[in-house]
This record gives sequence, structure tokens and C-alpha cells, in this order.
Amino acid sequence: MSPTPRTPPAHRRARRGGRLIAVIIAAAVVIAGGTAAAIAVSVNNGKSDPATTVTSTAGATATPPAATTDPASASPSPSPTPSPTPSSSDARGVAAALQKCRATISAADAAVAAARTGAAHWAVHTQARTDFLAHKITLAQTNAEFKRTKLLGPSDQKTFADALAAYQKVAVGCDRLPSSATATTCSAKAVALHATVDAGQAVMKDWQSHLINMALHADHEMSATQARNEWIAAWKNAPPHLNAFSAADTASRTAASCPAG
Repeated sequence: MSPTPRTPPAHRRARRGGRLIAVIIAAAVVIAGGTAAAIAVSVNNGKSDPATTVTSTAGATATPPAATTDPASASPSPSPTPSPTPSSSDARGVAAALQKCRATISAADAAVAAARTGAAHWAVHTQARTDFLAHKITLAQTNAEFKRTKLLGPSDQKTFADALAAYQKVAVGCDRLPSSATATTCSAKAVALHATVDAGQAVMKDWQSHLINMALHADHEMSATQARNEWIAAWKNAPPHLNAFSAADTASRTAASCPAG
């Protein structure tokens, strides 16, 4: 369990701990909600018209004298059918749909950035115990890392909760895009970011739970034994979620960017 600094009198400590828990739990309301939006793009495949075959017939066995063709009597060739062009309203609809998708991607980027910061602090917090047990750092260094990241935790949670709430409002913005190369690229980026937001959410829940436990222990609302057991379990369970987020973050960063409108 992360060592805690010398605490002030109980009534001041309880108020401060209560505020810390309130901030963390407020973030939990948003983080626990999850992202349920499914992101997809529907592509309309066109079908080619069947080719026509032109055949010719042989003439009579006797070869008549050459004759000139009278332009007036010649059968006119059919005029080619012009390709349909999108109307101005269609063009505006496509542009609006892509702009909506870009807003979704921007909101997802913000949520991922917030998760990235919180994940980094949680990773340092858990790694400090790993390094201490491996005799790579001293107890004083371990405690310093615990304290530094613990103080950053509430801000991590609020920033991510706000960004996640904003993303959830526009998470379906890349649904049913018109078929185009730009739409395909934008949709793929949105899908990659959506997966990263989900992975980041799992990490932030882990970090949030430990912050709450530390606050409860500091306020004597959780025994030392329980706090230690909770901390060891959180430390053991942290790497899979951290690694999954790192992999998803790499994938979404390397995915082709949605072209600007």
C-alpha cells in the first residue's frame, strides 16, 4: 500500500478525504457509464451495366457499285446518356456528414489524451512497487513516487471524466457515411480511436479504485490490512489493462488521419 504522509487532526483529515472521494466518485459516474456506440460506415457498391454486342450481316454475293451515303437518310446514332451529377444539396449533405465525423474523432482524441496522462501516472505508481521489490529503488524513492502520483490522481480522473462525457455525446458521428475514400479513412480512424477510449476507460477505473481506497484508508474508513490487500490486487491486475491501452493507443495513432474538410 502506498505509504501516507503524517496526517492532520481527524476532523480536518476527514473533510479533506471527503472532498477527495467526492471528486473521484463524481468522475466515476461518467467513467462507469461506458461507451456503447458502435461506429461503422456503410458502402454502396455500384453494379456495371451488362455489355452489349453488335453483330453485322454479310451482304449479297454480287458486289454493287460503291454508293455515297446520304446524310439525310442515315440513322442517327443514339446520344450518350450523361452521368448523373450530385445535386448541390447532396454535396452539402456529404460535407455535413464528414464534418460530424471529424467532430467525433476530435472528441475521441481528447478522451484518449486524457486517458494517456492518467495511465502514465498509474503506471508510475504501480511500477514504483515493482522496482522497490526488485531492489532498484529505495523506500524513500518509492514513497516519493507514490505521493507524487497520488496527488495527480484526482485531476486525472476529472479531466478524463469530462473528456469521456463529451465524446459520448458525439460517439456515433461516423455512422452511415456516404461511400467515398475519405469516408472510409475517417471511419477507420474513428473505429481505432473508439477502441482506444474503451481501453483507456478500463485503466482509469483501476486508477480510480485505488485512489478511493487510499482516501478511505487515510480517513480510517478502511483497515490497514484491507487497504494492503486491495493495493496488492490492484498492482497485480494493472499490467494487462495498461498494456492493452498502450497497444490500442499505438494502433489509433498510426491509423491514417481523417482528411480535413
